[in-house]
Amino acid sequence: MKPSTDETASSDEETGLTPTEFRKIVEARSAQRASKKRYMKELEAKIAALKASQKETEEEKKKLQQDLAKAYTENANLRFAPPSPKSEC
Repeated sequence: MKPSTDETASSDEETGLTPTEFRKIVEARSAQRASKKRYMKELEAKIAALKASQKETEEEKKKLQQDLAKAYTENANLRFAPPSPKSEC
């Protein structure tokens, strides 16, 4: 198991780092964690937006398929309908 920064050695003898160097490393790790967290939030927002867009697209596709089926039915009815009487002028 990886020790946390509080459990890691912080003295000069154990790490070979000066307190300033050690502090910089800890701050860099903290900044990296914050950056990763922001990036994950951005990705989660993109996922949510894409899911919403996909849902809208699927609903539109379903409506268009229904419209197409209706047009096919109308076309078939008109094609096989008996001829209408022509009015004389």
